[in-house]
Amino acid sequence: MPFSPTYEDIDEALAPVSEFVRSLTELEAEFSNAQFSMYIDNMRLNIPIEMDVMVGEDGRVVLGTAPPTQSIETTFMPVFHQMRLTITRESDSDEHK
Repeated sequence: MPFSPTYEDIDEALAPVSEFVRSLTELEAEFSNAQFSMYIDNMRLNIPIEMDVMVGEDGRVVLGTAPPTQSIETTFMPVFHQMRLTITRESDSDEHK
């Protein structure tokens, strides 16, 4: 039987990409109190990440990712990749288009 990776096979310090992105995008779009209100319509993130990429014999790809886990520079540093993510709030009128 050919090897087919699952999320249990990725480095335990990393999360599946879907969970990592979900954790970045679960935001409250409105902040308010008696004195002011503020709305976030759009946010752009450009962050370094570590990745674990596994490809099975059947071609299935599993990605794990996290912010850099190592903050002290050593002779052997992990490879950092850049993730660019744009989060745009949908208005009620956008949902009905």
